[in-house]
Amino acid sequence: MKKSRLKKVISCIVSALMIAASVPYTTIAADDEPAAGNAGGFDFSQFGGQGGAGGFDFSQFGGQGGAGGFDFSQFGGQGGAGGFDISQFGGQGGAGGFDMSQFGGQGGAGGFDMSQFGGQGSNSETQKQNMENISMSSDVIRIMPAGDSITFGMGDTGGYRKYLDYFLKEKGYTNFDFVGPEGKNSASFNYNGKSVTYDDNHAGYSGYTIIKQQGGYGGGLYDVLKETDAVKKTQPNIILLIIGTNDMNYNHTESELEKDLHTLLDFMIADMPSDGMIFLSTIPELGGGMFMGGGDKTAQVASYNDLVKKVANEYNSNGKQVTFADIHGCLNGTADLGDGVHPNAAGYEKMGKYWAGVVDEYLKSSKPAVTTTTTTTTTTTTTTTVTTTTSSETETTTATTSAQPKVTMAGDTNCDGQIDMSDVVLIMQALANPNKYAVGGTEPKALTAQGNANADVDKSVEGLTVNDALKIQQYLLGIIKSFD
Repeated sequence: MKKSRLKKVISCIVSALMIAASVPYTTIAADDEPAAGNAGGFDFSQFGGQGGAGGFDFSQFGGQGGAGGFDFSQFGGQGGAGGFDISQFGGQGGAGGFDMSQFGGQGGAGGFDMSQFGGQGSNSETQKQNMENISMSSDVIRIMPAGDSITFGMGDTGGYRKYLDYFLKEKGYTNFDFVGPEGKNSASFNYNGKSVTYDDNHAGYSGYTIIKQQGGYGGGLYDVLKETDAVKKTQPNIILLIIGTNDMNYNHTESELEKDLHTLLDFMIADMPSDGMIFLSTIPELGGGMFMGGGDKTAQVASYNDLVKKVANEYNSNGKQVTFADIHGCLNGTADLGDGVHPNAAGYEKMGKYWAGVVDEYLKSSKPAVTTTTTTTTTTTTTTTVTTTTSSETETTTATTSAQPKVTMAGDTNCDGQIDMSDVVLIMQALANPNKYAVGGTEPKALTAQGNANADVDKSVEGLTVNDALKIQQYLLGIIKSFD
């Protein structure tokens, strides 16, 4: 066998092994038949072998005397013997092999925990149960963690989701429910010496891109959510979206990536509640490693993250349910990565704290504000009751009541005494759903007349517009120091 051909075969095998570590096994299983007993693993029944039996037929590949098999005699090993020399890859005590100790297994033991990767049938049943056991009560905050292997929690079972659950409870939230087709309703992990229970449901898929790529190894987040009808069935009030890491392996133009993000966001917005919010986040840094083919991807990641911010701000400025979030900014570059791609435990913990802060800020805007202004009903009652009041007196009363309150703190839309992203969110809600969130809306968290006055920070246009929300964001980012 020619060396070039053999090297190509070896490259394919090594690539397959690397892909197996990052691609969901359900994407590789046969379409027509489940793995035996629906157990997790690979279904190779469609690949021939002698007599068409399942397995790979390598009989055409040399070996000594032309026998089937691979001839590795030209590849090193100790003393030049045939085989691969993997002595440089850890293992306990530095012995050859791969050190998998960081990858879960039951009880946290080293190895891969394949229990969640069903053959066909078992996984779809779990997905169905996950999306049926959901409370649609208005008192429950439904949160969907969505994305690729970083949302899934590759390298540290539960990823950021377990920490997010923990820190939300620390902030006093008890009425939230993580939703999505994957995971289970309850899981546990050890944190600060204690066993902590968390909601494990999610929509994170290892190896997935924004949209499934032609000839790609994994699936697409858009495709799987559409196929399972996950957003419509779970009705998340909040979607935490981190997607794009695997897209870095494809030579997409910026316009192609932007188009894919629009397709995914438009689909989510159409299926989620009208007052919900998608937090579109940047992706963490990439250090190469076995999952990303090596190489410095700093510039590529920075360019994509700039695009994420651009897309999120465009949606937000147009009154749509998307807000920019920055996971990249909460991590310490590659120092918080465990394998060059996925965060380590410390990195996931930072992500959990960050998301808890984002969710907390957003939910603060839902608190009813104290109304101090006189209502129209009061004015009408006074006019009707005092029958001897002159018309001029009535006009004076009406004018006093409907007068715009003086600004108490420019930018403080929800009148909580501070300026933050919750003020921006309330403006966007009021513009998108005026019947609910504008002044006089049905929601208790709707704008008050005072909040409306405080929110009007852009004096170039009269009244509340997306420019006011943009101006407050510029203030928070330090682009402007004060409101004109």
